[in-house]
Amino acid sequence: KYHRVCLTYISKLDNDANAATLLAAVSFLDAWAYMIYNADEKRLPNIDSSIPPVERPTQSMGATATELEYNVKTNPSHIASDPKNKNWIQGAPPVYLNNEAPLPARSLDALACAVRTCCDQANGRFAAISKEANNTEMEPIPQETIITPTTTAVLAHENELCSRNMVL
Repeated sequence: KYHRVCLTYISKLDNDANAATLLAAVSFLDAWAYMIYNADEKRLPNIDSSIPPVERPTQSMGATATELEYNVKTNPSHIASDPKNKNWIQGAPPVYLNNEAPLPARSLDALACAVRTCCDQANGRFAAISKEANNTEMEPIPQETIITPTTTAVLAHENELCSRNMVL
């Protein structure tokens, strides 16, 4: 619930210099929830009836070259209302990619993306080991926790978004 409430308020801070920092903090907290729930959105409680998803902004600005390249918006209201970020911020790290965001915020968002990427990679490796061992007693790892929006973004831009390069 914290995620939805925070994003609701952040979506109203488009012109505030601290919005990127707040988004990076939410992204980092989301990375821990992502890890705890093993990237499985089906395990999260449905809160749509008590706290509705963040509304999309009515006006849309033109996309920057970075936004087009990474298929992500860097504007706080667009990040907050993006349907893929409904439960946690995922995909390419939007604050990290925003060159106008403060350096600490960019660094924190890069770290959050690295945590999500490591979780996705661990799920993929564990699924492969489980399959190789032919273990039928264990619950299979859902494919959507391996091929996630974060993994897709990182694989499409491996040199720029690999964990090692982002946090250096």
